[in-house]
Amino acid sequence: MANQIKDPIQLQVKQKEMVKIIFDGWEVGMKKIPFVKLLNERASLSLTDAKKLKDRLVDDNEIVEIKVINENLAKEILKEAQKLKVKGKILFD
Repeated sequence: MANQIKDPIQLQVKQKEMVKIIFDGWEVGMKKIPFVKLLNERASLSLTDAKKLKDRLVDDNEIVEIKVINENLAKEILKEAQKLKVKGKILFD
């Protein structure tokens, strides 16, 4: 087999480090529907997943996290979430 490669070279894809946003509470007057919409539109979660995350945070008092592709996006999402009376912080992997 003349076309057989003896020593294949493996290409490694450099993974970008994801940034975690930890949502750890909420304040009275939290805007639940806009929060779900924020997670759907900015964090690319499905509506179903965004609602489940909101339910876990609000109804079950869980600390929840999402991962996004970069620090700027994480800051934007957290800033908007805080306007909606959601408490959170950013962690780096």
